[in-house]
Amino acid sequence: ESEVVDLIRVIAGKSGAEGMVGGQVLDITGERDLEKVSLLKTAALFEACFMSGGIVAKRRDLLADLERAGRNTGLLFQIVDDILDRDGFYELLGEDRARRKAEGVYREALEALENLLGSEGAEAKRLLEMIYLRIS
Repeated sequence: ESEVVDLIRVIAGKSGAEGMVGGQVLDITGERDLEKVSLLKTAALFEACFMSGGIVAKRRDLLADLERAGRNTGLLFQIVDDILDRDGFYELLGEDRARRKAEGVYREALEALENLLGSEGAEAKRLLEMIYLRIS
């Protein structure tokens, strides 16, 4: 299949009912599992971005790992955003536990990127750092 078709498939899948739209529906209908909502909404967007990079770079062998890296990055982004906005994970866990959760996701994501991309992942690691440092 062509690269364009694969990009469309990934972006459509991550933005549709099984991704961002589905997460938004859960959110507005009162889903109480905040991590589930965040994984479908915010993390799906990052998954699409990371996977699209793999497709364009012709590294289909890394797509599953890139999807996980995007998921971790998206979850980190949402936790940090909630801490800054004092809602979501901040309200659910309290500030200290939300910060510890953010640090754990950050460290796990950083290690996974290092294992996946090594020195070629410097920009992705910098993105994680920029997200995390917003609460440091």
